[in-house]
Amino acid sequence: MNVVVDALSHKFTTDTPIFVSISFLVPKILTTLQHYYAEHIDGKEWVKKCATKETMKEFFRFNNGFLYFKDKLFIPNYVDLRTTFLTKFHYTPLAGHSNLKPTLDCLATSFHWPRLSHDTKNFTKATRSTKEQVPPNKETGVITISINMEGVEYGFYYSLAELI
Repeated sequence: MNVVVDALSHKFTTDTPIFVSISFLVPKILTTLQHYYAEHIDGKEWVKKCATKETMKEFFRFNNGFLYFKDKLFIPNYVDLRTTFLTKFHYTPLAGHSNLKPTLDCLATSFHWPRLSHDTKNFTKATRSTKEQVPPNKETGVITISINMEGVEYGFYYSLAELI
């Protein structure tokens, strides 16, 4: 006899309606990226160039406040966005303090910027030389936020302190 009860097999016996609120956190880094393309003069110029230049239209598209290079989210050189992405993907809870290849593989799957490989190599080399082994704010707990845009899943790892 199975005595384990799961939540899906439970029948509610009340006629009282139940209201469930569904919400999700949008990582600040994505809000910053959208703000860059909507408000910053260089971001607006990128969007304009990608929409008007034939050579760029083939590879770039702007959708839902984000610029894509092929099917990857394009990360401009603005307000340390690239460094933030490098940090988030280098210090993932699963990868720990990963080396060049795992960090680059994770980033290159969903993101693009000029010299991504070079920047990742320099970043991982610099963190190895400082012997930094613990992700920042790890003691406060970690939350994973996954956002699906255009059929691509973006995973972000944040300490709880960063989201508050």
